[in-house]
Amino acid sequence: MKDENIGDKYLASIYWAVTTMTTVGYGDLVPKSLSEIMYCTFVLVVGATMFGYVVGNISQMVGSFNLGEKLSTDLLQEIRNYLREQRITRQLSKEVLSYFENYLEYKTAFDENCKEKRDEGENSIYFLKLL
Repeated sequence: MKDENIGDKYLASIYWAVTTMTTVGYGDLVPKSLSEIMYCTFVLVVGATMFGYVVGNISQMVGSFNLGEKLSTDLLQEIRNYLREQRITRQLSKEVLSYFENYLEYKTAFDENCKEKRDEGENSIYFLKLL
């Protein structure tokens, strides 16, 4: 490696770093020429990128399994915001939130009878047929 120029040394270093980071290992077959090192490095980077993409998509898919709970949480937050916006007393707000928490515990947030209309001029929400 003493006879090689600085570019070849950097390329060998990059190959070593990428191989180590992707935990592929060095195996029995090792690239010997400069073109083999460049090809292996490229394939390792593409493979690691694809692996990350697949793992990210699976993670997102698993996270969306709990969509009903997220909808319930979002609905409760919108109700809290509405109560705060309308300056409803603390006691009445607690009772309203308690009612909706109990309601959503037994009824899904995916209720098809629930229609939501957003006023574009205001942030208020009108629940036309929630119950």
